[in-house]
Amino acid sequence: VRNQFIVRGYAVLIWLPHKILVLTYAFVGDFETALRCWRSQGQQSGLRLWSELLSTSGGALNIQYGGETSGGSGSGYKPLFGALGQMMTKETITRAIAFFIRSLLLWILVFFLVDVLLTG
Repeated sequence: VRNQFIVRGYAVLIWLPHKILVLTYAFVGDFETALRCWRSQGQQSGLRLWSELLSTSGGALNIQYGGETSGGSGSGYKPLFGALGQMMTKETITRAIAFFIRSLLLWILVFFLVDVLLTG
């Protein structure tokens, strides 16, 4: 019972920051694809909040996460998230870096505007 209380309390505490992060990803990336992926893939698998982040960031970057894997222990399958059929390439790294820089700059701007408005 105590563990369930801790897990549910944690989920309540991170709910709002999580939704803000998901919307930030959609805003600085491909907005329509990010929201479509969030609605269609956000609740799949047992990952819950993480699946929303994976689906939205994949949609915002127009890439696919997951699929068939082949590792040392044999082949496996991970759930698909993001823009299906758009595989990651070397250019994805530079796009992802730019994506996270835009997210950071957006929140610097938001905090600056809030500070200017409050100290007016």
